[in-house]
Amino acid sequence: MLDFKILTEAPSWYLFICVLVAVGYAALLYSAKAPWGVWWNRGLAAVRFTLVLILCLLLLNPFLRMVFNTEDKPVVVLAADNSASIPAMLGKEKAKAEWDVLNTASTALSEKVELGFATFNGIGNTLPDTVQPYAQTNINTLLNQIATGYEGKNLAGIVLYSDGIITEGISPENSSFPFPIVCIGTGDTTQKKDVAISGLAFNDIVYAGSKFPLEVSLKQYGFNNTEALVQVLENGRVLSEKRTPLSASSLTKLTFLLDAGKPGLRALQVRVNPLAGEFSTKNNTANAYLEVIDGKQKVLIIAAAPHPDIKAFRGALEQAQNYEVDVVMPGIGKLNPAIPYDLVIAHNLPDRFNSFGPELNQLLEKSNAVLYVLGRQTSLPSFNSVNGLYQVLSIGGNPDKVGGQIEAGFNSFLFNTDAQTTLDRLPPLEAVYGEYKPLAQAEVLLYQKVGNSVTPKPLLSFGIINGKKVGLLAGEGLWNWYVQEYAINQNHDVLNNLIRKSVQYLSTKADKRRLRVRTINREFLAGDKVQFSIETYNEIYERVANVPVSVTISSATGKPIKLNFVSSDANNLSDAGALPAGVYNFSAEATIGKSKEKVSGQFVVKEMDVELRNLTANHQMLRELAKKTGGAFFTAANTKEAMDYFVKNSPKSIIRSEESNKELISLAWVFFLLVGLASIEWLSRKLNSGL
Repeated sequence: MLDFKILTEAPSWYLFICVLVAVGYAALLYSAKAPWGVWWNRGLAAVRFTLVLILCLLLLNPFLRMVFNTEDKPVVVLAADNSASIPAMLGKEKAKAEWDVLNTASTALSEKVELGFATFNGIGNTLPDTVQPYAQTNINTLLNQIATGYEGKNLAGIVLYSDGIITEGISPENSSFPFPIVCIGTGDTTQKKDVAISGLAFNDIVYAGSKFPLEVSLKQYGFNNTEALVQVLENGRVLSEKRTPLSASSLTKLTFLLDAGKPGLRALQVRVNPLAGEFSTKNNTANAYLEVIDGKQKVLIIAAAPHPDIKAFRGALEQAQNYEVDVVMPGIGKLNPAIPYDLVIAHNLPDRFNSFGPELNQLLEKSNAVLYVLGRQTSLPSFNSVNGLYQVLSIGGNPDKVGGQIEAGFNSFLFNTDAQTTLDRLPPLEAVYGEYKPLAQAEVLLYQKVGNSVTPKPLLSFGIINGKKVGLLAGEGLWNWYVQEYAINQNHDVLNNLIRKSVQYLSTKADKRRLRVRTINREFLAGDKVQFSIETYNEIYERVANVPVSVTISSATGKPIKLNFVSSDANNLSDAGALPAGVYNFSAEATIGKSKEKVSGQFVVKEMDVELRNLTANHQMLRELAKKTGGAFFTAANTKEAMDYFVKNSPKSIIRSEESNKELISLAWVFFLLVGLASIEWLSRKLNSGL
């Protein structure tokens, strides 16, 4: 709906003067006897009056105020829990029947209100007819994604269909939501006689030749003081086993001490032998995937002064467990240039105070790789003289507030471009404001982004100088990213992935192979597509395309899979499809020119079985969530009544108004109106008088 007014800042009595001027002008021109008739004379006087009046009014600088009113109808979102625990608890047929009822009821509701849909797979416009069971249940994240996705819209509420079992994230009743949530509880809340592996605790990375602990947590109901046999297996072979009485408190813990063995990936299975009368044996097994490595890579973080960024770097690396991290600052730690570090992270160094003196230059020169982090304390002249990658010329003393824009063409290592969604929501870093001149060939992973504008300046880039890898992070403030990412996603996945992959690339010696085949991740979840990155190079290490590459994937339990791909000169991925859980070896062969090249590697596909460890529905959590948000709780038997909740409570539409002001003199139709009036008067006088 449109509402408009013509307004002016001039006093209202100015309008009276405009009318007098227009009347006077028309009377002066057309009061005398004319060669045309009286009615023509009056008509021409009216045209001249209108023309002069409009011109006078335009001198008052009037403007047109338009108000556009739009009706924002209420939206209800159906959030359906499609986790694996529901079909495991109800059985596939009953779970499918409930899903069909939900789909039918939602169709009826969509005829009365605007309806949106969401599952753990994402937000959509329809509810899928069938859904592959999702590996994790994070209801809090799902509800927050809906709130974010419908921000700015009239979200009247959410209908949540779930069993209330949470396997990831915080419980949603501990969060605040500004809309009512109607919960539909499915599943069985009755405790069944059962033994389940509730959790495994172990290190993801262990060292060859050592022993490592594997802690198993058992949960039971109805088997007090019964003895259970717990086994650890690899490729069907029993590595160790223990008999343990099941605790009456329902939680039992036992620890296995196992040999790490040779370097590589290992998949271990923990199994509890089924007991008579168990409700389900699906939760009697759990898998542990770990990597055995030769030793840790040594990383030194050396800084001009204490800074919260150091914690972000150190935390990301120490969580990966295959890095030994030393931190040195003035007064903290001792610098030993003789230690052969795989990577040195130089934060705000070299600095204006020449911290560490000549020992720093000796360290940077002898290190295998360096990542420079520029900040307020960095001495740019000293940096320019030692880094060999960029010449940075500062313009003014104040830093630039920048975000990061992922370069899709980056190919030194694989970085998920979907992370851009998270990067766009993170606070800006403080980057040196100035000119960045490349001194050598550099590959940029992140460009500096000011607001919504992407600049040609690098934020994170890499290069090879005289055989040594050098990286540049042209800004400080990663700790802000660390804090904000957790507030958004309840994890640090994007920042940790960015730091770890950058460090892994820099600390790894340059790859001189002409055939390079690697999976986009070292670990995949069951159901994920296993994708390969394939690169082929000629004798002078120029990338070449259209080379046939044969890839063979093998495991200890299945037949080898042979695939044929063709390399490209872009970062296209080759798809091997989804594979069952297990540890896989792959080998690749290609003939490049006259040379036959071979490479090999490993990856693991994890079976996400946490959904099967607890098969007792938690309707109490759903009741508390509904009560806290002002909604209501229904069981799955009353799905139709739950869907009618928002119809009966009649959510209101919101009227949104948008105001627009325009000067009348800037409107094209005003110009054409004036020209039209003048033309009518001139033509009329011409036709009637011959003038």
